[in-house]
Amino acid sequence: MGKGRPQHAKNIDRIADVEPSRCPACGSTNRGPYVGTCLVQDYEGHTADGRPYNRIVRRRCHCADCGQLRIDRSYEFDPAAA
Repeated sequence: MGKGRPQHAKNIDRIADVEPSRCPACGSTNRGPYVGTCLVQDYEGHTADGRPYNRIVRRRCHCADCGQLRIDRSYEFDPAAA
């Protein structure tokens, strides 16, 4: 049996509407690598557009353009934890 996808297999359409984080000082979306450990906080709520979340993840990085230290927050929903 060969490796890889079978011939004529269809692609799955995926839609991701994630807004990239921005530097609070200059507004750039360019960032360096995440540094240190990420902080995960179990907390339930809804985003401004009404989507539920049950976890907040914070990661530290530097802005690649101005060097400002920033903390990127992402609001995640894990159905298994709900």
